[in-house]
Formats: sequence, structure tokens, C-alpha cells
Amino acid sequence: MKKKFIVVTFDDGYIDNFTLAYPIIKKYKIPTTIYITTCFPDRRIKMWWYGLMQLLCENNYIDFFFKGKEYCYHTNNEKEKKETFWDLNVLFINETENLGILNKCLFEKYNIDLEIFAENETLSWDMVKQFSKDELITIGAHTVNHLNLKKLSDEKCKEEMQNSKLRLENILCKPVEHFAYPFGGFEEAGKREFTFARELGFKTATTTRTANIFYEHQNNLLSLPRININHHMNINDLKYHLDGYYHARNCKYKKIVID
Repeated sequence: MKKKFIVVTFDDGYIDNFTLAYPIIKKYKIPTTIYITTCFPDRRIKMWWYGLMQLLCENNYIDFFFKGKEYCYHTNNEKEKKETFWDLNVLFINETENLGILNKCLFEKYNIDLEIFAENETLSWDMVKQFSKDELITIGAHTVNHLNLKKLSDEKCKEEMQNSKLRLENILCKPVEHFAYPFGGFEEAGKREFTFARELGFKTATTTRTANIFYEHQNNLLSLPRININHHMNINDLKYHLDGYYHARNCKYKKIVID
């Protein structure tokens, strides 16, 4: 009988991968993959999700115009703030082609400087290089700008995927053979993106679709599901996720393989 296994992954390139996670990885010798969005260590990422959190903390009412439409939100309490965050989160993810305009319409109005977040929250290239030299760490690609790939043309989508791979390989002087799709749900990654990953020579690629992994996934290595471990989980939730119970129940105990 084959042993169960866990693959630990981190997305994007946050500095806490280095300051918080890395000491634990080293202590317990945990093989880990870190998918790097290259504009993170380049310090060019406009971290709008951090901007949204600051905006909601500082205001009880938010309004702005974008593409001829007025957006208005009451944010007096935690419930309203959470609902507003997730509503705007969807807007930002789906407005890939107009992200720069959207950033200006909202954040410039409220004097929020997105550049500060990149300086404080992202890995440097020196940190990425140190990770790459550690046999416990595999560096994977995660596009250049962390955009919703499904909203891009074929050409731009492939450029985002390929250029992140090439930049990482050029800096790290080693092949980059693994990839994670930004956001990675059904609305952000599908058959076209899986095909591009294959054409670009990636050996594996991960989504954020949640499911258990089976032997049959050996034929679908470019659309692998993952389990999102977050601060909302208690220890029992984590146990049920790792045991495979939650996803087996949600799939009515059928094997689901994403293609």
C-alpha cells in the first residue's frame, strides 16, 4: 500500500514565505514549492487587495466612478466591510484589461499609495535566489503580473506564462518546470490555459480548485487541484481536509479529475 503524501505550496511571493514559513520548512525539512509572480520581486505589483483592506479600515462609506458607472458602498460594520471587499474583489479580478484605470479611479481618490505595499510585503530577488539554492525549495512560475488569464487574449495569456518562466530561469540559472494559475478557479483557468502550460513545457500546473488527488491525476498534471489552508480553519477542519473527507463528501464519494 502506497503512503499518503502532502505537497506544500505557496503562491505569489510574499515576504512572510521567507520570514515566517522558511524557518519552519528548514526545521522540519518540508519539501515546498513557491510559485513566484515576477512583478513581486521586481516590486512592480500594484497590490490592490491590500489597498482594499486599508480603504475599508479607514472608511465607513465608499463611492467612486468607473467606466461610466457609480459604485457606492456602506461599510459601517464588519459584515458590510466583508461584503464590500468580496464584491470589489470580483470587480478587480474581472477587469484585467482596465486594472490601471480602476486603481486610479478608486485609490487615488482616497489617497492610498499601492507602491508601499509592494515594498513591504514582497520577496526580494535575493530571497528568491536563496530559496532556489535550498534543495527543499522548488521555484515555480506564476505569471508576470498575476492577472486573470481567462480575460486575456491568446497572445497576452501565453506571454504572461512564458515570460515569467523565462525571467525566473534567467535569474536563477536553472529550469523552471512548474506553474500555478493566478486565482486558479473555474473562472480564471481552463482548457486553453492548460494547453498553453503544456506547450510551454511545464511538467505540472496547479489550480485553486479543491479536490482530492488520485492516481488518475497522472494524466492531468497540468490541472491539479489544491486545498486552501487559511486562518478560518480550526485543527479539526484541517484534519478533515488532509484526510480527504470534506472533498470526498462534496463530490458524493466519486473520483473527480479536472481536465
